[in-house]
Amino acid sequence: LRLACSAPLLSSRVASCRHLADLLAKGQHPDVSGAVLLRTHCLESLKQTLCGPNDELVAGCAEVLMTFAQKGSYEVHVHLLQSLEAVVAALDPAGGPTRTTALADLFVVLAVRTREALDAVAELSDVSPFLRLAQSNFASRREIVQRWLEGFGASIYEIDEVSMAFRQSSLCGLLDLGTRCTLEPSKAQDFRRSMFSIVRRRIDTWRASVFGITEFASEHLLATLLPMCELQPDLIAGAVCLFHSCLSHNETITLDRLWTGGHLEWLCKRLAHKSRAQASIMEAGGVATTPMLAWEGHLDLVATHAMALRLILSMFSQHPDEVTAEAVQRGCIVKHWHGHLAYFCHHAWPWREKPEMEEAMGAVLILAMRIAEHLVWESDDNQQRQLIKQGMLTLCCTMLLPDAGSQDAMWAAIGSDDGDRAGTDPPLPMPEVKMIAGTIIVRLMQLPEAYSFFQDPKNLRLPVAMLSQLHHWWRLLLKEQGSASVLVTVPLRERIAALHLALLSRLTIEWCLVHLGLGHMQVFCAAFLDLWRLHPNVVLRHCALRLFSSFCQLHLLFVSVMANESGARAVSEAVHRTLGIWDMRELRHVMRLVIAGLSHALRMPVMPNHIVEAVAKGIREPAAAQLRELLQLDGVTRANLNANKHLLLPRFLIQMLEWSEHPGDAYSKAWSTWIVLTLLHHDDARMGRISSRPSPVAKQQSAEGGLMVFVDDVEEKHLLRRAKLLAEQQAVALNKPTLDDALKGKVIASPAVDVELLGPGCHTTWLQGSPRLGALLGRMTISCLGSEWRESQLLACAASARLIAEHPHFLCHAAGAMDASVLIRFAEQLPDKLLRLVSLVLIAVVASYRLPLKAQNCSSAFLMAFYGLQEQVIEGIAALGEGPYDVIARWLHEPNGVGAPCEEDFRC
Repeated sequence: LRLACSAPLLSSRVASCRHLADLLAKGQHPDVSGAVLLRTHCLESLKQTLCGPNDELVAGCAEVLMTFAQKGSYEVHVHLLQSLEAVVAALDPAGGPTRTTALADLFVVLAVRTREALDAVAELSDVSPFLRLAQSNFASRREIVQRWLEGFGASIYEIDEVSMAFRQSSLCGLLDLGTRCTLEPSKAQDFRRSMFSIVRRRIDTWRASVFGITEFASEHLLATLLPMCELQPDLIAGAVCLFHSCLSHNETITLDRLWTGGHLEWLCKRLAHKSRAQASIMEAGGVATTPMLAWEGHLDLVATHAMALRLILSMFSQHPDEVTAEAVQRGCIVKHWHGHLAYFCHHAWPWREKPEMEEAMGAVLILAMRIAEHLVWESDDNQQRQLIKQGMLTLCCTMLLPDAGSQDAMWAAIGSDDGDRAGTDPPLPMPEVKMIAGTIIVRLMQLPEAYSFFQDPKNLRLPVAMLSQLHHWWRLLLKEQGSASVLVTVPLRERIAALHLALLSRLTIEWCLVHLGLGHMQVFCAAFLDLWRLHPNVVLRHCALRLFSSFCQLHLLFVSVMANESGARAVSEAVHRTLGIWDMRELRHVMRLVIAGLSHALRMPVMPNHIVEAVAKGIREPAAAQLRELLQLDGVTRANLNANKHLLLPRFLIQMLEWSEHPGDAYSKAWSTWIVLTLLHHDDARMGRISSRPSPVAKQQSAEGGLMVFVDDVEEKHLLRRAKLLAEQQAVALNKPTLDDALKGKVIASPAVDVELLGPGCHTTWLQGSPRLGALLGRMTISCLGSEWRESQLLACAASARLIAEHPHFLCHAAGAMDASVLIRFAEQLPDKLLRLVSLVLIAVVASYRLPLKAQNCSSAFLMAFYGLQEQVIEGIAALGEGPYDVIARWLHEPNGVGAPCEEDFRC
């Protein structure tokens, strides 16, 4: 060693180096020679020799160090790592072949995968001289670099990417090699663990210094570290823990680099991981799973999830707008949250029997939902629409709904088990998580896309599960009631039911027919009626009313409720309760229900033809057997009688008419006008029928009776007796009614029932004899005339023309308020022939009406107003001009072929 380091002759030093190499390679106990090296200070001289000008001496010295590293003990190898910087500095690709090859071989021998060697390589300022050998024209030099890369599981074909990483820093280059490593799993994992420990030690060292970790933990370092850590669960946990430690040390700059470096999605992906315990539970339940990484320790996974969520939450607090926009654009939160949260809703929790484990997993779920809530509330309308498309509503509904097996069981129980389940349902799990999920849904319900989402056939599972759960809780909701004035008393089950009904209240009849069927709709109809009638929750009651009134537009479902006396009384109680609350939204849907009942009784079509065809098809399904039986038992007739007795009452209509004007609602005013027109029209039909058939005499009903006027009353026992007779006739194939006849409301005449029973007239004395209603209708029709809604204008014109002649108290209130210019303007509507026609009818009535001699018609104010209106109408028609006036004349002279509406009426 002394000769190799300080001999006066160059030849002596070269010979000494060769002899040392032979001694270590061929002699005995090379570890003894290594121990001698450790006790001397020869390494410094050898390092200087490596940087000398003589290629032969440099090659010999490199051979000695290489042999020491290979044959000596590991302590010798670690000791020689001090020369690694000198080796790289002396390595010149443009130098002599002997020198370059020897130094490159020495680098390969020293820079191995051991922790100390990797630590030494990471400290190197520049490794590019060695890596540039891969571009050499000499195959031997390229083979040396290839051998070194293969030792780390990389390939010479990746030299450009590896060189780019090493140009950033040696540590980043080694981390990049850890990412590319393709060695055996155990060796690759040990290599990555070694690299992560190097990074962790350096962070601890920098953190203990006065400078902190800001300078060391650069964005590029983090970007290189995370791909390597992602390959192993233990390194993922270590990396997340490392970043989480920045929270406790308040290292905000480093945390900002997580966001600015684009690592939000990397943190979100951590929630997609599952432990082996979770995977085994899913497989035992028959669910195939292919987790990204199977974690050995479930507790480690839970802790990692919690730390990752805290880091994401810190990003939101520091950059709320930017993080929200990024999360919405990439969809990373909704995508990875769904799989994570769905597991805890549908499968057993590992080690849930341990209180600390259940508490930890519950806290993770709450934190995850808080982040989702934060995301939704920080988003604008367009971003929320994108979240809906990504499945945020599915995510939240998953937290509120039971697992798939329970959903199937609840759906199967519909129609077969309507009993009390109050003692069978345990308290709902994860109440705080469900509350947050409900808050998110309520926020998204401000957009119409939220309701369209549940009508999409791709999301059919969600509304069906909601309806199944509502049916399952039906009786329980009526027992466990809270007070909306004291929100803490409202139970969680009631809150979820109200939310479900609010989401389902926009479902169309067509959707329900296709996806639910008539049999299930019949059961739900009864449930909605009970909730509307008995429950105190305002939201739940209103949404139940919306659904019930929609379902009753189908004649069969209306009959299923009203055919029984108890059901009809329940409807009457519910309407009475609703009319006692001044709420315009409630009035609209009660009016829909009354209009449906009136139309069904008068055999007027309510639904379009394609819905009627769908009903005719659905009644033949096995689930609709009860409805078919009801039709055979004269259900239509009984429903009409009960509706007349309990629903179609003048006192209900009077209150609805008054509500429609005060405070006033365009929808209710228009439909109130339609109701009045319908009653007046069928009052004419009743009078004509009575005049042609003098016996039996129609009964005059008081204001407390029903709107319908039947030729004779029929008791329910007579109807049931007649139904039994028809059943006996059907058994012998006599007088067999068809199903289509039953659907159309037809029954076969018998001594017990008059044929006219299903087509009654209407009782209008309560309307025509009321001065208060006359004044109300006058104000209402004038308001409808001034509306911009075409249908409202049509109904107002038609109703005004009829009421002027038939209601003795209408004209005295309407004459002063009616605007002739509005009527003339309607007559000028060239494209809208129907509006022109009804306005001409009203104009004709006003212009030609002869006032009867009554006390209310004798006041000077009324006479001036009425004759002034007539004058304005007549002059206005005359002043319309050649075009409109000519059209009116041609309609009257030759209506055929000129496109006049109602040409048959004109011809008559």
